[in-house]
Amino acid sequence: MVNAYILFKAVTGQKMTITTFREEVASCLLNFPQEHQNEQEDTQANQIKHILEDVNTSNRRRCCICYCKISKEKGRTVAAKTTAQTRWKCIQCDKHYCVTCFTESHVCTK
Repeated sequence: MVNAYILFKAVTGQKMTITTFREEVASCLLNFPQEHQNEQEDTQANQIKHILEDVNTSNRRRCCICYCKISKEKGRTVAAKTTAQTRWKCIQCDKHYCVTCFTESHVCTK
């Protein structure tokens, strides 16, 4: 990863910390929505039917949006310790969400 970071800086001339570089790479690999994406892409993604499903309590995970918010503000170590776990999962996205974040990030379809 360090070699890729060095190559990225040499080719693009952009300055960014290695932590930010790693987060950008991970985000791209996991297809997390980026802040700089087209609004049109976001609306197309939200038109797909998303359903919140209750999974087993033994299958709980951290809410992906809450984790990202806390991680950006306070770091991933704090986020891993403080992000509440949820049993709710979007079937289409295959990601865990708390109910609040799900309703904020998804459009309700009828």
